[in-house]
Amino acid sequence: MCSSDLASMVGWVTAVPLVASFSSLPIGRYADRKGFRGLLVIGGVVGGVAMAWNVFAVGADGGLWVLVPSLLLFGAAIGLVGITSLSAALSGIEPVDLAEANSVFQTSRRQVQTFGIAVVIGLLGDRTTDSVDRFRLVWIVSGVCFVLSSVVAAWYPSRGNRQAGA
Repeated sequence: MCSSDLASMVGWVTAVPLVASFSSLPIGRYADRKGFRGLLVIGGVVGGVAMAWNVFAVGADGGLWVLVPSLLLFGAAIGLVGITSLSAALSGIEPVDLAEANSVFQTSRRQVQTFGIAVVIGLLGDRTTDSVDRFRLVWIVSGVCFVLSSVVAAWYPSRGNRQAGA
């Protein structure tokens, strides 16, 4: 691989947080108007599609550019699910309890992320091209988790029902 290919790939990997960052403002505005459920469901499906792309398109002999669609979709999924789940979890919390609720949410979120990273490291073992099958397993697990988050989000109350109960 030449250095320009590596530089291009680093640029595309950087696109994931950028897509998530730039999409969070319009997604937040949409959530304010329409509610969280639809965004969380769509975000989980988009994340599942991104991981499915990796499972079926990435191979040991493939170029780095095969990851670009997945990286963009993954960034969009994180933009749809990441901040939206925080907003959904904290909506309806009384202002006096907001700091405590946020700290509990963030702490549990970080614990789950840490556990997830440990599982991924355990599944991968090493980073050689011989481990593409293990990467595929990680992508499958991640995709299943994204889709399961959509199923859970489908039960989240609609905006009207949530406000009526508050």
